[in-house]
Amino acid sequence: GMSFIFKNKIFALLIGMSFFISFFGLSYIPMMPIFSVEILEIGVGGQGSLLAVAGIGALLTTLILARIGNFPHKGMVIVAGAFLFGILLISFTLTSLFFKNYFIAIMLMFLIGLSHTSFGIPVISSLQLMVPDHFRGRVMGMFGLTWSFMPLGGLYVGFLSGFFGDPSQGVSLVIAFGGLMIVLFTIGVTILNRNILEIGKRSDHIESNKNV
Repeated sequence: GMSFIFKNKIFALLIGMSFFISFFGLSYIPMMPIFSVEILEIGVGGQGSLLAVAGIGALLTTLILARIGNFPHKGMVIVAGAFLFGILLISFTLTSLFFKNYFIAIMLMFLIGLSHTSFGIPVISSLQLMVPDHFRGRVMGMFGLTWSFMPLGGLYVGFLSGFFGDPSQGVSLVIAFGGLMIVLFTIGVTILNRNILEIGKRSDHIESNKNV
């Protein structure tokens, strides 16, 4: 399974993007109490509202993509979703730290949920369609492992933020750095392999001995 993924670079890149988003991007979720209590000062109820609007954005995107079905510009949506997720994550952390505006935080969380799902659903559907039947379980297993890195992302944020004098400032800056890493990785992937933009225009399986 690992050999197949690395021989077919498009799969390795998609799984790599998923890892970056899970480790660097979703690390904001374990740190939400810091944002809600210490930075935005909105309490537990406010934290619930922030996570709820992110879920609404994700649900809305899911319904839209399900209604559209398979479409030829899936690769562009994947790249745009990952890029915007990184940008929005940076925006959320820095605006929360410096402006402490609950309304701005609510809007950005909605867009974060929207952009994250805009990346995730096309990646899952593309892997399901493109991977040959006899490799699908192994490839999807590796893809599923990437989402298990979110708790480790929280560990990395907590560890690095300890080097700042103000822990809440440290959390914001470390998560913003993670958003920057996602943006840079997405740009690098797109430059190194333009085939990622062609995902969706090809519905055939990729043979196990063919490099992409």
